[in-house]
Amino acid sequence: MRLCFTHCTLHALVWHCALAVRPSGREAELLERQVERITGSSQVSRASKCEEDAQAPSDPKEACPSECPFAAELADPTKYCHFKCVKAEECGTKGTISNQTIPEKEKVKENPYCRYCEVEACADCTAGRPGEKSESVETCKKCMPGYTLKGEGKECVTHGDWVFLALAAVAAVGALFGLAWFVTLQSKPTVNPEGLQYGMYSQLRMMVTQDHHGDEGQPYPFNTNLLSVHVAGPGGTALFRFQAAAILWAVLVLRFLCEL
Repeated sequence: MRLCFTHCTLHALVWHCALAVRPSGREAELLERQVERITGSSQVSRASKCEEDAQAPSDPKEACPSECPFAAELADPTKYCHFKCVKAEECGTKGTISNQTIPEKEKVKENPYCRYCEVEACADCTAGRPGEKSESVETCKKCMPGYTLKGEGKECVTHGDWVFLALAAVAAVGALFGLAWFVTLQSKPTVNPEGLQYGMYSQLRMMVTQDHHGDEGQPYPFNTNLLSVHVAGPGGTALFRFQAAAILWAVLVLRFLCEL
């Protein structure tokens, strides 16, 4: 676009000078030839942009001109990330990947491109011929396991929804039974207060307390740092330190793998 604007501006300046000076005879003929040369070179530059092989630019808006707005990846494996600007009916031709025949401009409007067949959950998807605009532009022949082909190859529908619905129903029924049992248990009267008191006393004696003296101590607070406080002896502290080191190692490995 900047190249076209520069040529158009230069064209206007030349004609402005021509009108201002009003040359005649041989000078006028030379001026007209110069103008034709400038305008002709701008058209050739736009045409050459549609034919040349280029690497993907940093700015997608500058990828292809309006004469050939679709970026098609080259089929040559030695030219990685190289594209050619083509028209909609030329996707999959002129040395580009043969099965990228579908012109796409709705998903990325500032950078139209030629794409594969993209039927969701399809194992064997076939794209139409270059320039084809019918509904069969992309057709699925075989869906992935767990899916069924519907709509004349236009959609793959999962046939395992009933499994998730059944599991959800079982979980809901179990939750209702559990809630009913808890409400019933809470509503029952206390028939053995001596036994309840002894049970609470025994629980307190088995609890690990801060001074390790049974019912005389107080429980450790919830935010106690088990990496440094010997709650149940040095063995427990060593165990939690090992677990923390294993978690830290896993996080560092995942971060390294994500940056590759």
